[in-house]
Amino acid sequence: MRGTMPGKRISFMTITMLLLGSVTWAWAAEGQFERTIKVSGPVDLEVETGSGQIRIQGGTSGQVRVHGTIKANGWLGGNEAKVKQLEANPPIEVKGNTVRIGHLKESNLFNNISISYEIVVPEVSRLKANSGSGQISLAGLRGGPVSGNTGSGTVTASDIGGNLDIETGSGSITASEIRGDLAADTGSGAIKAERVTGSVRAQTGSGQVQAIGVGGAVTAHTGSGHVTLKLTGPGRVEAESGSGGITVEGAKGPLKAGAGSGTIRVSGSPEGPWHLETGSGGVHLEITSGAGFDLDAESESGRIELDLQMTSLEHKSKEALRGKVRGGGQPVVVRSHSGGVSIR
Repeated sequence: MRGTMPGKRISFMTITMLLLGSVTWAWAAEGQFERTIKVSGPVDLEVETGSGQIRIQGGTSGQVRVHGTIKANGWLGGNEAKVKQLEANPPIEVKGNTVRIGHLKESNLFNNISISYEIVVPEVSRLKANSGSGQISLAGLRGGPVSGNTGSGTVTASDIGGNLDIETGSGSITASEIRGDLAADTGSGAIKAERVTGSVRAQTGSGQVQAIGVGGAVTAHTGSGHVTLKLTGPGRVEAESGSGGITVEGAKGPLKAGAGSGTIRVSGSPEGPWHLETGSGGVHLEITSGAGFDLDAESESGRIELDLQMTSLEHKSKEALRGKVRGGGQPVVVRSHSGGVSIR
C-alpha cells in the first residue's frame, strides 16, 4: 500500500496542474478585429464599452479605422464562441456619417466579455465615448463637441478643437490644448488642465485642481485638495476648497475664493469685485497694477498688513480695516477667521 502512495501523489499533482493550466487558458481567451469604414465629411461617432479602454485619435478625412481587442473573463464555457462571434461580426453600426461602436441588441453577448477600442477618425468629428470601467484617451479632434465618460478610470485629452466634457467616477483627468470650453468632473481624483482657450469648470470630490493658461472664466471646486489657477484673460473666477489652499495668478475680473481650511493667495488686478474667505489660514494679496479698490478686511485672530497707499480710512482696529486704497474702485472683501491678512 505504501509503495503506491508516491504514484498517487504524482497523479494528483499532475491533474491539478492540468486543471490550473486550463483555468489560466480559459481566462486568457481573447481575440481582435480590424475594420475600415469609408465616410464623407464630418463624422458623428459614438463608442461604448462595458469594461475596456477607449483610445480615439484624429486622422485623415474619408475613413474611420477601428481596432478592437476582445478579452473573455471567466471560465471558458461559451466565451470562446462569443469571442469568435465578435471577431466575425464586431459591434459596429454605420448609417451615413454616423458610426456607433459597442452597441449590441444581444446584451448577453457581452457577459464576461470586455472590448478595448483604438479608433482613428477624421479630425473634424463629433464624439461621445463611454466606458463602464476603463481608461479613455482622446487626441487630435477638431470638430464639434467631444465628450468622454467612464465609471472608473483616468481620462486624458489633448489637442481638442471644440468644447470638451469629460467625467469619471474615480480617476484623474488631464486635458491640454483645448480650443473651446472644458468641463471636467471626477468623484475622486486630480484634475489638471493646461492651455484652455475658453472657460473651465472643474469639480472633484477629493483631489487637486490645476488650471494653467486659461483664457476664459474658471469655476473650480474640490472637497479636499489645493486649487491652483493661472489665468490669461479677464474672466470670472470662483474657487472653493473644503480642506486645502487656493492660489490664483493673473486675476482681473470678478473673483470669489473660499477655503474651509487653507491659505488663499491671489495676485492680479481687482477690475471686478473680489471676495476671499478662509476658515483657518491666511490671505495674501498681491496687486500687480496701480488699480484702486475699496478694502474691507477682517481677521479674527491675526494681523492685517497693508503695504499700499490708503487715501481714505473708514475704520481701523486690530481685527478690521476698511477704506479706499489709491482713491477706491471695485470692492475687495477679505475674511480670515484664523490667520493673518497681507496686502501689497
